[in-house]
Amino acid sequence: MSRHLNSRRLVACIATALLTHLTTACSGSGDLQAAVTADGTRRITAPTTRIEPWTWQEIVLSVDSGHGSAQPVSSCWLGDNLIVADGASAQLSGYSNSGDRVSHFRITGTLAGKFRSLAAVRCAWNGAHLLVVDETSTKISFFDSSGNWINTVKAPRAPNTGLFIAGEYAISSDSTWFDSWLSGRLGPYLEDDTWSQVYLVRSWNNNGERIREFGAPSKYQDKTLRRVFNAVDFAMARDTLWVLQRANARLQGFRLDGQPVGEILLLPVYHMGREPHIELGPATTGTFLRQNRAVYHPNVDGLVILSDSLFATIRRTDWTERESSGATSLNSTNSIEIFNRHGAVVTRIDVPSSENVRSLSSDGRSHLAVIYVDAADKRHIAVTKWPR
Repeated sequence: MSRHLNSRRLVACIATALLTHLTTACSGSGDLQAAVTADGTRRITAPTTRIEPWTWQEIVLSVDSGHGSAQPVSSCWLGDNLIVADGASAQLSGYSNSGDRVSHFRITGTLAGKFRSLAAVRCAWNGAHLLVVDETSTKISFFDSSGNWINTVKAPRAPNTGLFIAGEYAISSDSTWFDSWLSGRLGPYLEDDTWSQVYLVRSWNNNGERIREFGAPSKYQDKTLRRVFNAVDFAMARDTLWVLQRANARLQGFRLDGQPVGEILLLPVYHMGREPHIELGPATTGTFLRQNRAVYHPNVDGLVILSDSLFATIRRTDWTERESSGATSLNSTNSIEIFNRHGAVVTRIDVPSSENVRSLSSDGRSHLAVIYVDAADKRHIAVTKWPR
């Protein structure tokens, strides 16, 4: 496989291989046990709070003619306004928390209207600026609170591959930004010596220069699970980066200099889920691009900060697998779980679609937004207010 393929084609090549040429399948039950029990320090428990009925308001997205219906892929809160990345039009738009289009937010500058495939939008907690990830062009762009273009840099690559993997992102109030390729849909198959150079999160300045790393990955035995189980979600609150590992529901805070803050929080887990189904294909000579994937049932997904003392995550329970047109789809019952700085659950609230919530965002004060998918595979975005 040529290293000169652009990353979009390279991901497509790997994805095709994943679907057609995987040669082995195995189970990683030992690694799953280690993740769910936090190496024997946590037990599976039943939820202590019921899911509260909740009212959400759907935002009707405005899409320029010729792009069909809107398909929101990512959102963030820029002060009081919700910024939405639309996958259909590859455009950003702003909305008030009551759902009205914000006329004063408009992308301007050299990148106005030139996005190709939006993967993520992230806002600084103080509303000063935002970053936008364009997956096709493999670039990350920065804008101020009015949408004026500041700078564009080449997106960072996964180690030893030259491959851009659209993963998870955040940005701080001083324009330091963060990424994790471990949270991408695909990734390289790394050997033990390379894993010593991998961290959960990396930080960069707005010129694309690497600053430092945050958090060592958990040491799972299976190399595919080592990547999949170390997928993270993270969010900035003032000068603290909070990092949640999905597989082991482990939350830790870091200062911007990389030093840990406070104690590690182990969120409750409500199920073990299926044993991971790991599929591994033949190695590609001279590369780290061995086809690999793993399927399992995580407890948590996504992280936002509601206030100085509260977090929220998407809680996934009651997993099911459905066959359709020869393919297996995974579904779970979803709710939003709100917990405090000690990891104790405060409440659980209902969501617009109990099976297909894809992402969560918050203004850090009182408003939440979710992107969800309906039975016709159409994406929607809805907002609600959390009583302070």
